[in-house]
Amino acid sequence: MTLDDGQAAESLAVFVMELRARGIRDTLVLSACERAPRERFLKPAQQRFAYKHVELPIGCGQSAPSPFEIVRRLAALAPRPRDLILEIGAGSGFQTALLGFCARRVVALERYRTLALEASRRLSELGIGNASVRQGDGRDGTAAHGPYDAILINAGLEALPEPLVLQLAGGGRVLAPLGQPGEERWMLLRPGSADVAPVDLGPAAVLPLAAGLAGIL
Repeated sequence: MTLDDGQAAESLAVFVMELRARGIRDTLVLSACERAPRERFLKPAQQRFAYKHVELPIGCGQSAPSPFEIVRRLAALAPRPRDLILEIGAGSGFQTALLGFCARRVVALERYRTLALEASRRLSELGIGNASVRQGDGRDGTAAHGPYDAILINAGLEALPEPLVLQLAGGGRVLAPLGQPGEERWMLLRPGSADVAPVDLGPAAVLPLAAGLAGIL
């Protein structure tokens, strides 16, 4: 069911109120949520679930986390207006859009060409010109656009790939699901700051970060 403008506005208002009730206090993140209509990143039949606490399929065998989970990640990363951010695993582009409203610039990589093109189109339609999505291998990152103030990884890893660590700016931070497959936990790290301890943000239910580009899709 497609949401009309009134339904979408009402659903969004309730969603933002629920975020506040769940302890999200970052005004920049909350403002981004108000500016990025999630229904625009879903198929018409899925739009009634845009602000529900459910995962939704987005094609290529992938799924989009619930909007509450996405916002929880952003609040943990705490993007700031000066930040240059690398996102690994753009998916539908919704999280990319939120980051775009928070940061100076966002570079997002997606291993599935179909998803990268769809996300790029949605960002363009919404006029989010400081965020871009391209097909790329998340394990390699993209050094040409760095160094990055923050890197957000949306798939599981046992350890951070060295190329990503090298693409961080001094004092840069990484939010990633780390651990053995099926046992990953969201960790906030500052790899270049030995005196800053990692922050454990709890269990992560994610797919592993696959190497390379998708061969067909």
